[in-house]
Amino acid sequence: MGKKIIIALVMCSALPLAAQEGGFQSVADIEFINHVADLPTARVNDAVTLFTMFYGTHKRDFHTNVAFLRTKGIILPKTVKSDDPLRRGTLALMAAQYLKLSDSFMYRIFSTKRHAVVACIADGIMVLSGSEWDILSGGELVEVMRKIAEKSGGTK
Repeated sequence: MGKKIIIALVMCSALPLAAQEGGFQSVADIEFINHVADLPTARVNDAVTLFTMFYGTHKRDFHTNVAFLRTKGIILPKTVKSDDPLRRGTLALMAAQYLKLSDSFMYRIFSTKRHAVVACIADGIMVLSGSEWDILSGGELVEVMRKIAEKSGGTK
């Protein structure tokens, strides 16, 4: 039941934002989001694909998506692989780079996953629970992406 509520919230909040520049373009995108929301463990590739969907691109190859995000200022650590479980710190780092968060003094200085999590918590994107090493479920990933879409206003 909770997953269905999250999916409904994503559809209600993200679709109007996505109708602006870029964004989700087809029913296949919504089906992908539904698939991700049902995953017990989200993967790095899921987050990378969702971020590229924010920009309106639909490249499905992980390395192509990572290279595209790099051109947009979202730089993943080189040690991250597509099938790695998505950790809170990795997602926070991507979100902080996407939203260009600069509210956290420590994140501005060090730009680490730990400080990115703190910056995302301060900005209301993530809730204060656990550490940057926590593995996220698909539902948690979709919820954070919904908050990122709200914060960005669909204008990236």
